[in-house]
Amino acid sequence: MNNSPLITLFLFSYNQEKYIKQAVESALAQDYPNLEVIISDDHSTDNTVGIIQSIIQDYSGKHKVALNINPTNLGIGEHVNIAFKMAKGEFIVFAAGDDISLPQRVSGVVDRWLELDKKVDAIYSDAKLIDQDGRDCGNLVVALSELKPIAYNLISYKPENGVHLLMGASGAYAKNLNNSFGGLLPNVNIEDIPLTIRASLSNGVSYIHEPLVLYRQNVSVWLPRKLENEGFSRHRNRMLYRLKTNYYVAKQIVHDVDCVNADQQTKRAAEDRFVATAFVQRCIEKECFLLLSFLRSLNKTTCWRYMLFPAIFAANPKIHRIIYKTYSLFKGS
Repeated sequence: MNNSPLITLFLFSYNQEKYIKQAVESALAQDYPNLEVIISDDHSTDNTVGIIQSIIQDYSGKHKVALNINPTNLGIGEHVNIAFKMAKGEFIVFAAGDDISLPQRVSGVVDRWLELDKKVDAIYSDAKLIDQDGRDCGNLVVALSELKPIAYNLISYKPENGVHLLMGASGAYAKNLNNSFGGLLPNVNIEDIPLTIRASLSNGVSYIHEPLVLYRQNVSVWLPRKLENEGFSRHRNRMLYRLKTNYYVAKQIVHDVDCVNADQQTKRAAEDRFVATAFVQRCIEKECFLLLSFLRSLNKTTCWRYMLFPAIFAANPKIHRIIYKTYSLFKGS
C-alpha cells in the first residue's frame, strides 16, 4: 500500500498474563505497513506488564510501538477515552489482551474503510471462537452481521436465542468518532454498543464477512463471567452488575442521541430503553419492587417485559434465591 494512512492498533490489557503474549505478538505481526501499536495496561496486579515489556524490548520490526500503564485501574469506559486521546492514527483498531488478531486484520479494516472513501465510523468483522487453550470452537454469531446498522435498529435490538447484537473484540473506530459526543460517561463499562450507536448516528457502520479475530470465550476479565457450578451469591452479583451496566449504557445512548438531534423514532427507542433500565436501577437501589413506579412507566416504554422480572429478582433476593435453587434443581435432575 503506497501512501497508506496511519492506523492505530490499541491493545487493552488487564490481568491477562496467561494470554497476553499471544495477543501482543499478533498485534506486532500485522501486515499493514503504516501501523502504530499502543499497548495500554489498566494497572494489572499480575505479571501482564512484565510480559509485555519483555516482548516489546526485543521487537525490531517495522511498527511504531508504545506502552502505556495506567497509574490506577480506570475501568473500560475511561480506558477507552484514553485510547481515543492517545491514538495518532486516523482509524483505531481495538484489541483485547486475551484475543488474537489475525495478521491481515488491520489491512482488512483499512481496505473496507478506503472502499467507502473513509465515510464510515465503525467497522466490525466475523470472528472465530477459541477456548482457553486456543482450540477452535466454531464461529462467533452476532446480529450485526445481518442487521441493517441504523441507529434505531441497534438501540431497539433485543437478543434472541442468545444472539448478541455485536462483539467488541472485532471493533474498529474512526479517530474522530467522539467529536460530536465527547468521551464516554462515568460508569459506562461496555464500550462497543455506545461506540457503534455513535457511528450509526454519524457516518455509519460496516461489517466484514471474514474472520479477522480469534475471540477467546469465557475468559473475560472485563465483565463478570458465568462459572461452572457457581453459587447463588456470585450468580446474583453477576446479574446485578449487568443490570447496572445496562442502565449506564442506556443513559449514554440517550445522551448521544440528544447530541446529534436524531430523528423521533430513534429518540423514542433510546427513551424506551432508558426508562426500562432506570426503573430496574431504582429497584436495585431501593431494594424493593416499586409497583407504582412500574405502573407509571407502562405508558412511557414498550420494554416492560424486559424490566419486570429483572426488577422483581433484583429487588427481592429471597425470591431470586428460591427461583435460582428451583431452576438448579430441575436442571440437575
